[in-house]
Amino acid sequence: MTDTAALHVEAQALVAFDTERYEDSVTYGAARRYLDDVGAVPTGAWGTLPGVSDRLARDWQTSLGYRIDEALDAKAEMERMADGLLQIATDYAGAGNRTPPSRGSDRLTRGHDAAPGSSCQHQLVRNEQRLRTRTPESRAFAERVQLVMELTSRLNMLPFDDLGGRRAVLGEIFGGPVPDSLSILPPFYCDYGLGASFGERVFINQGCFFLDYGGITIGDRVLIGPRVTLSTSGHPVELDERYDFITHAPIVIEDDVWIGAAATITPGVTIGRGSVVGAGAVVAKDVPPLSVVTATSIVERKRLKPPRDDVPGHR
Repeated sequence: MTDTAALHVEAQALVAFDTERYEDSVTYGAARRYLDDVGAVPTGAWGTLPGVSDRLARDWQTSLGYRIDEALDAKAEMERMADGLLQIATDYAGAGNRTPPSRGSDRLTRGHDAAPGSSCQHQLVRNEQRLRTRTPESRAFAERVQLVMELTSRLNMLPFDDLGGRRAVLGEIFGGPVPDSLSILPPFYCDYGLGASFGERVFINQGCFFLDYGGITIGDRVLIGPRVTLSTSGHPVELDERYDFITHAPIVIEDDVWIGAAATITPGVTIGRGSVVGAGAVVAKDVPPLSVVTATSIVERKRLKPPRDDVPGHR
């Protein structure tokens, strides 16, 4: 039997605080009906009023489910914060400071050696490599970008029903024939082309951006929604290095993945087979197989050093 005295006090508190206490209209509605329709029922009478107790019990169960969901969301956010704190601790240790060993530090630092010529002791992106700017290699990359920009412009001006023309231009963009089962709806944007490879029965919707210098591997039966960005390249976060390197790391999308509209996949990420990325999500770490990931969040990973006096524009 339910302790109606305690429930009555709880209901009064819920009404007094309105929905601001739990941000739960179902709970508030149940409490309001309890006071209006039942009031202070003697303990032994609980469950004897036809319809009222059953309805209240159902509403209370629903509100409990909402609270459990909120608790799980809070737990996930705390885990993301813990990852951020571990990252900051690792960066602190990498800068030559003494930091007590912590769980997960090996996982965070494994495979993150600094690039030659870089003062950075830790990379934020797994498998990250660097291309130094103002070199013959970076000039060749810039020339390739210019060519692919022209090719994608030509692709996006073709009539929609010119499938043969579209496939021919895609072959130029990607440096060779693409699978017959590949479907890419224009407009489509790409900056390099030679780093992308596709499995069978891949569908890419309108308005997608592939920045593929670091390598994009897409498995079989992958679905990519409109305005999705796959970005494999960037720049160092430290201001002293930002203009001296292009950073890049591969993206791998395994078989049967579905990426929702306007999602962004960042360098170095692998999305496991069969998983779903919700619309608008920003994915900055690996997604396990057969998982559903949604939402966006920010985690402060580290604090940047002040720029040197000789950095252009920052004196």
